[in-house]
Amino acid sequence: MGSEKKPRYCKNCNQEFNSNRYNRLYCGEACKREYAKKQKLDVTELRKIKVKEKNTELSRLSREAREHGMNYGQYVGIYGL
Repeated sequence: MGSEKKPRYCKNCNQEFNSNRYNRLYCGEACKREYAKKQKLDVTELRKIKVKEKNTELSRLSREAREHGMNYGQYVGIYGL
């Protein structure tokens, strides 16, 4: 039953490698760590963008509340935003 092993390609560097395991994704431990680090940075950047967008909306609502002589909680409570 298939002693020939199909070559695999590293998820990080795209280099061809052979493995005894069917579920190995990386050519080595260094590539595995590097890929994880890249993913973490991507997620961190997305979080920063989302937080920035959220803070922008929050700031806008807070400013509108002050213009109406209310605090943020009162403004949101009345207008149901």
